[in-house]
Amino acid sequence: AAAAAATASSSRMASRSSRHLRGTAGEGTASVTGGAGSDDESGALAPSSDVVRRSQQLLALLAAEVLPELRTVFEDQDPMPAYGARLLNLVLGVFPDFAAQLVPHGLVEQGLRCFQRTAGELDDQGEPVEQVDSPHLVRLVYHIVRARLLPVRALCHLGLAHKVTASLRAAVAAGVPAAENYLPLLHIMHAMLHEGAELARAALDAKRKKLPPDSDVVSRAEEMLGNIQLLLPATDALVSLLVDDKAVALQAGRCLSLLLQLNTSHSERLGSTANLNYLQRVLGGKGPALLHKLVLKLLLRAVYAQPSLAGRVRGHREFTAAVVAMANGEHGGDGSAGVDLSSSLDGLSVSMSASVSVAEGALASLAEELAAACNLTQ
Repeated sequence: AAAAAATASSSRMASRSSRHLRGTAGEGTASVTGGAGSDDESGALAPSSDVVRRSQQLLALLAAEVLPELRTVFEDQDPMPAYGARLLNLVLGVFPDFAAQLVPHGLVEQGLRCFQRTAGELDDQGEPVEQVDSPHLVRLVYHIVRARLLPVRALCHLGLAHKVTASLRAAVAAGVPAAENYLPLLHIMHAMLHEGAELARAALDAKRKKLPPDSDVVSRAEEMLGNIQLLLPATDALVSLLVDDKAVALQAGRCLSLLLQLNTSHSERLGSTANLNYLQRVLGGKGPALLHKLVLKLLLRAVYAQPSLAGRVRGHREFTAAVVAMANGEHGGDGSAGVDLSSSLDGLSVSMSASVSVAEGALASLAEELAAACNLTQ
């Protein structure tokens, strides 16, 4: 009965996941990339019935025979959990809907526990310990978050906010170079920040409606914002990633923007010399216009929230020159709105629009407002 149920479920998943297939391994590898003469308006040919059938068989076998054994793998000593996570990631990268099969086997909690057990910790001074997490475990947690197998609040109850912060700081401190190692962490962080922002808006609406302060909406918002406070130590790491790979920089910028909107008192952290150096490199570089817009808005909100930050900005000559040049229309990035993030992760798709446009003159206007707020001159 279990095998029959797994077969039926895998059939549905194989059909829904057919758009992820790009060919078959082994003999007679078939391309499913459409070309001239394709009947499919999307330009992609549907997988053959043989591909779908073999996919169904594979998923049924994994669900019935492999998943029950993975609990033992995750309970084993390192590096065995990373091998188990790698296997799951290979499957989930092609069949995202298969993530639902992890729930009845308890593999969601198991995967999270393994990530927490190996995540980079902080020492007594709050500095990251020299330990970089297995990218396979990080990516598995990404798949769990992406598939919404557990509510974000439940993930935070399991201590995910602290672990993501420690993991990101450890990776930055160790100089981990690959974008695919940062993007899953940034996606997990953004999911938590987005949930916090939504709950904060709901709580404000509740207060306007004069609901009791102990109402469920307000209490959930306060709880989530308390968890988001655990992300604040990642501020400097996020700023440093603004000069990284384009996809990483944009996702780090989105996280930083939400983090400081929800914690305006922490905005002054942007005024450190190191962070202003990074921000100057962004505004003076040829990055996406969307990233420049994110940074300018971020700084404007920070200056309005913490007026003392304006003095630090004025004291940084290179940063001042970059802002003034942009205000005068002398520089505005490479003109691109963003970047296709789905091509940066080898099958890992981060939900972020790459088609957001930046209106002509918008960057100069924002830079001019920032220059006025900080009383900047050439």
